[in-house]
Amino acid sequence: MLLARAEAAQRGWTAEDPVALYAQGIRAAWDLWTPKGSDAASQAEAANFGNAQYTAYLANTDITLSSGDPLTKICQQEWVTHYPNGVRGWTLWRRTGVPALVGGPAAVTANKAIPRRFAYGPNEYSTNSANVAPVATQYTVAGDADSQLARMWWDAQ
Repeated sequence: MLLARAEAAQRGWTAEDPVALYAQGIRAAWDLWTPKGSDAASQAEAANFGNAQYTAYLANTDITLSSGDPLTKICQQEWVTHYPNGVRGWTLWRRTGVPALVGGPAAVTANKAIPRRFAYGPNEYSTNSANVAPVATQYTVAGDADSQLARMWWDAQ
């Protein structure tokens, strides 16, 4: 939530301090990912997540908001934070275009593109065809109605 607030502040939607929220958001994610186990391996790994490492990470020119495009960096960190929640990360990517992703070599879509939406399932067509059929045509890409490559209304990329 802190990184979402940092994005809103950076866009001028709130009067909050985007730099402070960004640092707090990264810290919250940092603390979340710090190993918590009591075994020796967890404790050794937890040492990599100390204050000195956090400070060095935040000062890195690829991370700090004082250089480059702050909005891109905020969105990148938000995407990284959502790593274990793939759908949330995918939604953030579709909304912002950050990070700059491309389909992998095994992608099965046209031009190996990353899908932009879920197509309606077969049950939807059989139980709600009167409503789905006309809407599905709004998501036509390259002659394919109800295409996964069509953009949602909020997909601003």
